[in-house]
Amino acid sequence: MNTTTAAAQAGVTIPTIRTWCRRGVIAAIKTAGRWIVDAASLAHRIAIGAMRTIRQEVAINTPNHAALAAEARELATRLTPKRGCHPADRKGGVRDRASGTLRARGHAEHAAALFDLTDKATNPGHPDHEWAVDLLNFHATRAGYTTFDPAADGYDLAFAELDNACTAAANIRSIG
Repeated sequence: MNTTTAAAQAGVTIPTIRTWCRRGVIAAIKTAGRWIVDAASLAHRIAIGAMRTIRQEVAINTPNHAALAAEARELATRLTPKRGCHPADRKGGVRDRASGTLRARGHAEHAAALFDLTDKATNPGHPDHEWAVDLLNFHATRAGYTTFDPAADGYDLAFAELDNACTAAANIRSIG
């Protein structure tokens, strides 16, 4: 087939087909200054591109829960207030930047714990599996879930708590 037909079939431009031919990405021969593309080789190249696209979509759409738990822990570390900043240390226990920091840090630590719990609850072979399922069910009941599936809803709880941490961190105001 010619380069125009090959480009239409592959969903790419004609210059891309010519580049593939020159580089040997697809089998082709040059006759009278024009490329003649092998249909089977082009079909194989299209299939490789489709597999790559699927793999990229899976990588993009599948969150790395261990990385998210680490992110929540890092947020908690960054939100550790200086000594003496607890609201109880202030006259009247007024809500200020320090107490907002403590609140945000608590949400971040809770998010990290929920990510870890969900990992354990979704792995039946883990030694803490039953304990993690029970604890997640407790958290789900407090969050208002009537039915709870650790595999489906556990990460939702963790993401919600991480959102709470980020919102609380964004709402911290400087004290005057």
